[in-house]
Amino acid sequence: MVYMVGDAGLDYNGFTDLKEMKLAGSTDEVALLAQFCRGVKNRPTKRYHLTKDSRDGTLASDVIEDLGETDPARPETVAEFFRWGIEKFPAHHYMAVLWGHGNGANDETLPNIIIPSATEDAQGMETVQVRRRLLTTPQTRAIVISPSSAAFDAYSLDSLDCRRFQKALKLVSVPLGRKLDILGMDSCVMSGAEVCYQIRDSVRLMVAAEGSGPVDGWPYDKVLGALVENPTMNPETLATTIAENFVASYADCEDLSVTQSVCDLDKCGLLASSIDRLAETLIARLIDDEVKNGIMLARLQVQAYENTE
Repeated sequence: MVYMVGDAGLDYNGFTDLKEMKLAGSTDEVALLAQFCRGVKNRPTKRYHLTKDSRDGTLASDVIEDLGETDPARPETVAEFFRWGIEKFPAHHYMAVLWGHGNGANDETLPNIIIPSATEDAQGMETVQVRRRLLTTPQTRAIVISPSSAAFDAYSLDSLDCRRFQKALKLVSVPLGRKLDILGMDSCVMSGAEVCYQIRDSVRLMVAAEGSGPVDGWPYDKVLGALVENPTMNPETLATTIAENFVASYADCEDLSVTQSVCDLDKCGLLASSIDRLAETLIARLIDDEVKNGIMLARLQVQAYENTE
């Protein structure tokens, strides 16, 4: 089940990936589903059941619901799609994929945010005022599965922040009565300890990139094609297949480095306790200038991604 948000320049890429999914195609054993919120104003969100076909112009036949315009940043909108897929296409295992722009747990590099606020005038009529503020201090942690369908400029952003992100997945896993087998993040910088820890109660395995990735994203034809060929593969094998095929698909792109990993979220507690012990040790020694300089030097020498903090 692939939840797609095509805002901020990803509309064309959405159709490209839907066509890749069709190259694999659903079978009696594997259901390939997608919900695509367009990046073009006044275009409806549609749900797809992707069937095998390599011809152009066949996506229209795979549309099984037209939802009109939706707000993709609402956790309820995210959860409704995944719950719909689980109800309509029951299975032994479920993989949910969030497709769009990502920013990990970092909120300090986001642009100005336009916030609509409802007010009442003297006659009791409700009007909407728009306030613009600059994020100079952290307000909410940003997951950012793209701006909302109402945001069409580079300075307007309604993100699926960490709290919404956590809520969306709980709204799926609690009714299901168990964790989702795989959460795929076809977006940038989502493989971080903070992100994993936030959703550890709703997801078993997460597949995501620590760095930024090309807008072409996952090679869905290869990844889902492997699953269609071997529908009995377990979630661990599928997760590994995604990571390996993603890296391999960009091997011929010169000067392009990509990342992809599989995280076992059952081990988040152990990771968090280790991070806590490290933090406590470092904080206690920061009063020593020599130690502080050593910490700074060590940090500068390790590999950095986009969010260098």
